[in-house]
Amino acid sequence: ANGVTVIRELLRGMALIQFSDEIRSELEAFSASGKDAQITPSLAGVIDNIAATGMTCYPWSTLKTLMRARLEECLEEALARYKDERKQTDTQSKSDQSNIAATPPTKEKQESDRADELAFLERQQRFFLSLDTYDEAPFTLQRLAELTRNPERTYKKPSKYLAALEKMVNISTTMNPLTPEEATAYNLTLQTSLVNSSSSSSTSTTSADPSSDESAPAPAPTLPSSSESSGTGGAIATVFPSSESSSPSSSTPETSTNETTNTTIEEAETPGDPMDM
Repeated sequence: ANGVTVIRELLRGMALIQFSDEIRSELEAFSASGKDAQITPSLAGVIDNIAATGMTCYPWSTLKTLMRARLEECLEEALARYKDERKQTDTQSKSDQSNIAATPPTKEKQESDRADELAFLERQQRFFLSLDTYDEAPFTLQRLAELTRNPERTYKKPSKYLAALEKMVNISTTMNPLTPEEATAYNLTLQTSLVNSSSSSSTSTTSADPSSDESAPAPAPTLPSSSESSGTGGAIATVFPSSESSSPSSSTPETSTNETTNTTIEEAETPGDPMDM
């Protein structure tokens, strides 16, 4: 009983690749609706799921619109947050100097701030133009999704946050989405591996206990065969990263390269920062 409980807890805590026809329809509607569309909790969950798993069943043609909308929100929030923090810092600095009368920002300071903001917005536009050039999802899709999750915890300046995003589109390698059938098969593969691993561990522990009955070890829980649960219809299809291989040939997203490149993600240089934002 304890072994089964452990397995259930492991399965519950794992990141699963999720897919449903309902969310796919919602994603298509969002892509067709333009800039006025709102990101619903279910669509936000699509991005969170990609951040957790690195894979998806949704086509890039519709997913790209959602990713762009979320990244635009993050960049807008980062810029607004930085401007507010800088304003508060300036106010605090003036209040600390009690012998100096408060004065409004000089014209030169205002012009400098505006120039910095325009430079940032121009860089932001170039980033999205680069993102739009991909016919399939960039291989850095998971990291892009991760960068939408509380970026303020890591990046205090919007220019640094934008630099991190720019690195993610400085590659030519792309990835194709999984099919729901591949997702289901991949999920079953890991479930079986996880159950066998947990059962072996449990058996070893039992054998080491002098009070246990070594002649009758607890049988491993069984899972349905792929033929019993391969139907996807409108149901959720889930995927786990395999413990046997990080990229099995039968179910991981295929990658393709639009052009030859020798630049890896880690080697990609950060573009010059025209401002200290």
